[in-house]
Amino acid sequence: MREETLDDIIEKDKTEFAYAGFGKRYAAVMIDTVLIAWIATYAVKNMIHENITLSNLISGEGYEGGFYGELEVQNFITYILFMMLFRWLYFAGMESSPFKATAGKLLVGLYVENTEGGRVTFLKATGRYFGKILSGLILYIGYLMMLGSPTKQTLHDQMSGCVVKEK
Repeated sequence: MREETLDDIIEKDKTEFAYAGFGKRYAAVMIDTVLIAWIATYAVKNMIHENITLSNLISGEGYEGGFYGELEVQNFITYILFMMLFRWLYFAGMESSPFKATAGKLLVGLYVENTEGGRVTFLKATGRYFGKILSGLILYIGYLMMLGSPTKQTLHDQMSGCVVKEK
């Protein structure tokens, strides 16, 4: 019997994997949500608050007389747009990076690949990210589709040609 070489071990490691289950994927989403919600949101809110304070000092106006209300709406819209852009770039950027995963996925041992087993392009990762809107549209059925799939693909995984695997 021939002894196993390092190349044999690496090749075997490439072919042996498990598709990620619901529990680990959910845990990864919760970790990413906490990271985005607590860290990024806190930073953006502080930047917006500093802008309110600075603009009030420059203009000499206080928070009374409707001035604050207009700034609230403008800052809220700015905040929403920034967070939409940030979330898209975070998920698509991280999943198409050499890490193949967001921070949440890395912490629970998951990664995203295309169906051929290669790294996902930024365009595919973008499609996967925006496909999540459809997955959640009707009672999250697009997410629950993974429970009946042999490759455990959600609707957005199928649409983008991706799979989520366990290390």
